[in-house]
Amino acid sequence: QTVNAAPNAITITAGPTGTPNPVASAGNVAMTVTATDTLNRTLAYAWSATCAGGIGSGTFANGTTATPSWTAPANLSGVSRDCTIAITVSDGFGNTQSGSYVQAVTAAPNPITISAGPTGTPNPVVSAGNVRSSPR
Repeated sequence: QTVNAAPNAITITAGPTGTPNPVASAGNVAMTVTATDTLNRTLAYAWSATCAGGIGSGTFANGTTATPSWTAPANLSGVSRDCTIAITVSDGFGNTQSGSYVQAVTAAPNPITISAGPTGTPNPVVSAGNVRSSPR
């Protein structure tokens, strides 16, 4: 008698997703994915990030779980950048399932700070007089 192995499949049933989306430059994102295995095997998770515009890929904490956190890269580009967040779920027996979503990373603020006011000579100036100004 021939015994056939039970078919096995991994299915991503929810996600992957991340909150908040968009995230601030260098901000934290709570990520989640839900997956099942038809043979109820323990699943392994491998997350990765690829970001556009050369801003880096950020870092994962607990990146081998279904619910890691991700610290976005510092986005000093001046514009929002998209990162593709990918997940590969595996059962250790050669079965895998992959998914991804787009996570936006907003640009860091770029404030201009005036540390000293302009100067002028002569100071004080007489009424209706001329002043030569120069930046400090």
